[in-house]
Amino acid sequence: MTLQIDIPEEIAQKLAERVALTGANPVDYVIHAVQQSLAEAERLDRAVGPVREAYAASGLSEDGLGDLLEAEKHALRRGE
Repeated sequence: MTLQIDIPEEIAQKLAERVALTGANPVDYVIHAVQQSLAEAERLDRAVGPVREAYAASGLSEDGLGDLLEAEKHALRRGE
């Protein structure tokens, strides 16, 4: 895949500084950074995925979840 993007100047400057420190070329550095970001997203999906799926299957609304968590927090503080 070929992807052409415009990088904001502030980020481009930081990228140039980091590339200079590592000795890598900018393309390799960005590809490595994207690979790391994708790997982290996959790890997070594996960790959170079951909870996300259970929440979706529960039919609980955001407000309902907030109320449930708030009630559990108070129960824990009461030692229940």
